[in-house]
Amino acid sequence: MTIFIYSFEAESIDNISPSSEKRETAGGFVYAFVNARSLKSAANIIWQDLDRKGVKIIWDEYIYNYSEFDVEEFDAEGQKYFTESAARAKECNEIVYSPIYAYEDAD
Repeated sequence: MTIFIYSFEAESIDNISPSSEKRETAGGFVYAFVNARSLKSAANIIWQDLDRKGVKIIWDEYIYNYSEFDVEEFDAEGQKYFTESAARAKECNEIVYSPIYAYEDAD
């Protein structure tokens, strides 16, 4: 199994955050980390989960095999964030969603 990272913009991102982190937002940008057998399988797992949660994808930025993702382009805090999120996805064998920016107005 391989960890994949998916970056996307979506509406209703509150539906993917733990209840303690819920805010009233129109949408936002999210990273998702998932352990899957292939890129196609990773995309399907995430898309099905988002659909089940009522999250509408506005824009797909990218999906990569995490081992091919260049974390070096980020600062130390960003590198730690990506490394820890990928490790959590591998350990728990669940999708790890990490909202990076939320906005309150869709306009």
